[in-house]
Amino acid sequence: MKIKKNVANIVHRILKKLGIGAIRRNVNKTQYDKNLLFSYIKGPFEGKTNSFHQNAIQALEIARIIGGLGYNVDVIDFNSAKVHFDKMYDALFEIQIKEHPIYERNIKGDAKRIVYMTGSNPTFSNEAEKRRLKELEQRRGVKLQPRRQVPRYPKELEKYDELVIIGNDYNLSTYEDEFILPPCFSVHNTGYDFIYEFDPKRKRKDCFLYFGSSGCVHKGLDLLLDIFSEKDFPAELFVCGSYEKEEDFYKEYKNELTKFKNIHPIGFVDIKSDVFEEISNICCFTILPSCSEARAGAVVACMSKGLIPICSKECGYDADEAIVLENCEISTIRGKILEVSNWNIEDITVESRKTYELVRERFNITKFSEEMEYALRQVL
Repeated sequence: MKIKKNVANIVHRILKKLGIGAIRRNVNKTQYDKNLLFSYIKGPFEGKTNSFHQNAIQALEIARIIGGLGYNVDVIDFNSAKVHFDKMYDALFEIQIKEHPIYERNIKGDAKRIVYMTGSNPTFSNEAEKRRLKELEQRRGVKLQPRRQVPRYPKELEKYDELVIIGNDYNLSTYEDEFILPPCFSVHNTGYDFIYEFDPKRKRKDCFLYFGSSGCVHKGLDLLLDIFSEKDFPAELFVCGSYEKEEDFYKEYKNELTKFKNIHPIGFVDIKSDVFEEISNICCFTILPSCSEARAGAVVACMSKGLIPICSKECGYDADEAIVLENCEISTIRGKILEVSNWNIEDITVESRKTYELVRERFNITKFSEEMEYALRQVL
């Protein structure tokens, strides 16, 4: 048995090295004359889904739409290092532009090229995180490592036929200073189909939820911990995220995360878990003072439970969708927290219901599909 397992592992490594199995061919089982390479995430097409990120269902939906436009769709992971290609492609759908991608010899010269942006311009994002880290160093005298630095996009972006972004005009503007952009189209992120609940006996108007992924300083968790750990601060913060994995951050903020009665360190939470259900039944607001996003998925996930969103303009939400912070100065964030904590529960109930209905109207897979199909039809 051990020998068979070792042989299987060796074969797997050889196939991976050769790039065999790194591509899912013709995921829609169509028989068209034209082929499109879909460079995004392969897992959803292999039955690997999760409930803590919206990109799985979105990837499946985009591939379905492309299939409906007359293309056979082959799928690879955007970060694959080796792929065995067996054809030339008439079109490309790419989420991360590279100067010399692994498929460059397999894309026809007249192929249609579409780039899909799920964040702000990496140049903007990288500099924003560096500023946040510098500000933290000035406040607390500690130098933490960056967590969200990504490669800058090359000028090849300007050769694409279309740009589709999950974001608003502000997010799109972060690209305009650096690139001459192709025609651009915006799509809304997708929330979750939760049942609405608001029990005034359980809800507490002074409770806020931070729900964020990697990059605690990038996301503004440091700012929130500095505020909520102030002496006798009259509000509570529930912290959901993998902050312990960022050892330098956790070392610096362990005291705030573990020693304050009004700060509740929850850790990583599945959006569909009983833990998230319980937290969302207590909190009235979700807050994310991030330095760079694009219609942040964490925000709309919380909105799906009726939590009223407070976020930075960089998160990619318009004024009719969220409470948008003027800036992310500590005084500004603190002031907004204190302001909404003083709302009466009747007003909070109304705003919570509006938030929930907004998600059902604007941030759903049907709306996403309509917007995405409209954009793709302009090119394919």
